[in-house]
Amino acid sequence: MKNSLRKFIVWLIALCPRKLMKLNDEDTDVWLCQYLPIRFGLRRYWHELWIREDEFHPSLRLDPDIRLSLEYRDLKERHAYEVQCLARRQKAHDRDIAHWEDVIHSTSR
Repeated sequence: MKNSLRKFIVWLIALCPRKLMKLNDEDTDVWLCQYLPIRFGLRRYWHELWIREDEFHPSLRLDPDIRLSLEYRDLKERHAYEVQCLARRQKAHDRDIAHWEDVIHSTSR
């Protein structure tokens, strides 16, 4: 399953418009967070790949499509997704707060 998942992601990125071909581009990441299909857990997998630096990034929101797809399968899995998403958002928030505290301390000196 993992090989087919990787092949699908490579195929999807290959079909993206040219401006989305830059893998480090933030627009590409946002686009994939919003438009990857729900099937096979692709969007959830992309959301959980790493914790983004921006605490307001779409991957750190509770995606209603993912929640709906998990609701029909297993309530425990849906609860685990929600807890994990909130934990990732809290880590991003703590990182953002620490960054701004450093900025404030460095400018006040």
